[in-house]
Formats: sequence, C-alpha cells, structure tokens
Amino acid sequence: MASLRHALIRSFLIKRGPDETTKRLLTLSSALNSELRQKQIDLLSKYPGGCVDLEKNDKTGIAVLTLNNPTKKNALTGSMMIDFEKRVEDLESWEKGRGVIFKGSGNTFCSGADLNVARAVGEGKDSGHPSLMSSFMQNITSRFFNLPLITVALVEGAALGGGAELVTCCDFRVVSSSANIGFVQARMGLSPGWGGGVRLVNLLGRLKALQLLSSASIIKGFEAQEIGLADEIFGEFDDSLETATSFLTNYTKFAPDVIKAMKRVVINASRSDMQSVETLNTKETQIFQSLCGGLANLEALNKKSKF
Repeated sequence: MASLRHALIRSFLIKRGPDETTKRLLTLSSALNSELRQKQIDLLSKYPGGCVDLEKNDKTGIAVLTLNNPTKKNALTGSMMIDFEKRVEDLESWEKGRGVIFKGSGNTFCSGADLNVARAVGEGKDSGHPSLMSSFMQNITSRFFNLPLITVALVEGAALGGGAELVTCCDFRVVSSSANIGFVQARMGLSPGWGGGVRLVNLLGRLKALQLLSSASIIKGFEAQEIGLADEIFGEFDDSLETATSFLTNYTKFAPDVIKAMKRVVINASRSDMQSVETLNTKETQIFQSLCGGLANLEALNKKSKF
C-alpha cells in the first residue's frame, strides 16, 4: 500500500506547477480514499449476518436506529457495519429529521464486534485488517456523532467493548438501571478501535476514562449516571422506548431546521477540536492495530468467549 502511494505521488507531482499540483493532490487523495474504501468493503462483506434497521417518522421527526442480531447480543458483523454506514447516510439527508434513538433489538444494546469478524481481523494483522476495520468504524461513528440531529443511545442489557464505544457516539444516553456497560477491550487483549477511546476522554475526562479502560470494569446504570456516562435512568418495569422518546422530545420540540441549526452551533463550537480528534483517531487505530492479532488477543479469541 505504501509503495503504491509513493508511486502515485511521484507520478502526479513531477514537473507540476503549484495550481496543477493542488488539483492533482486532490485527485490523488480521492483515488487513495476510493481504494481504501474498496478494501474495507471487500473485507467486511465477507462476514454476513444480522442487519441495522432504520425507521423514520416524518411526522414526529424522530427515527429509531436498531442493531438487529439478537442471537449474538447484537454483535456487529461485517455486513452490519456496512449497513450502519448506509443508515447514517440516510439520516444525513433526512430533511424532516429532528432526532434519533439508537438501540439494540431483544432488550440488549450491543456486545461489540462479532467473534468471526474479530478473529478474522486479528488473523489478518499482516494484511492491515485491523486498520481497515478500525478506520471504517471510526469514520461512521464520527459521522453519526456529527449528525445535525439530536441523538440518544437507549441502553438495555449489555453495552460491552465496541458496544460501549457506540454509546459514546450519541449526544445523550438513556440507560436501564440494570444495564451492564463496560469498556472491556483489555480482557480481549485489545484497546478501543472505533473512536470510543477519544470520545470517552472528551466525555468523562482523563482520569475517569483511564479507570474504565484500564480496569475493564462493568458498571450498572446508576453508576454510569454518577460518573456522567448516563443522562437518565429507567427501571426494569418502565417502557424503554417510551422513556427514550419522552426524553428526546424535550430537545426536539421545534421545527427541524431550528433543531438542526442548534446542533450545528454545537458542532461548530467544537470545530477547533475536530482536527485534533482526527489525528487522535488515527493514533487510536495504530494502537489498536499493534494489539490486534497479538498473543493476548489470540488467546482470548481462542477461548471462544468474549467476556
């Protein structure tokens, strides 16, 4: 991959003027991005199963995005990651949208990456598979995080590993008192790879993020609320979707263009941090790749149990 990049750069830049060089650099960047994306799709499409569903209500302006792989606690397969991208693209262009509830089917949120995907990515370390999967998911979760819509994670059951990372890409979190949230990547010999490490530090601060990551502890809903990871808690006898909808309605009462403007104000206010976040995400991918497929990771995978 590196040799191809160098060859392309040399062929594009030799004996070019400044204006022509800029144009060709843009073309080169587009070509390399297209090549990277094709590699990502080729890898992820090999691992089917489950789906990501989207229901949009134009009248209320509220959509429900559902991870649907209940027999595996909504673990993300490769095809689900591709589905996730398509649903985000749909939401990005939803003119009547105000907000999104992000949840899992079967009364659980998400247990991270499917073991088949995790194993294949680890075994393909020399081919750059960890980086391909990590950068793909970082891009999608960042786009979801920056949707011009108010987003709420509805967390029931388990939100573990990559599932906990997905919780951080929402504006708010409505959490069951009995939910289990854990950044348990260390138990798998890994580090966060879907952008959740960067977002967790921004959300909770350095110390609390480090405590959760390095201990790989699993916390309940009320503890999540105490440390700032949950915005509202509901009980086991409450209607979870109704609770999340009621919470979200507090922030989606106005016209779609007004709601989107408010979200864009917030996004714009943090724009100065976006360049550093992109750089930090790249570093997070490098750290993830250094562990993925390593001894501790392979030993955990060979146990055929994630947590």
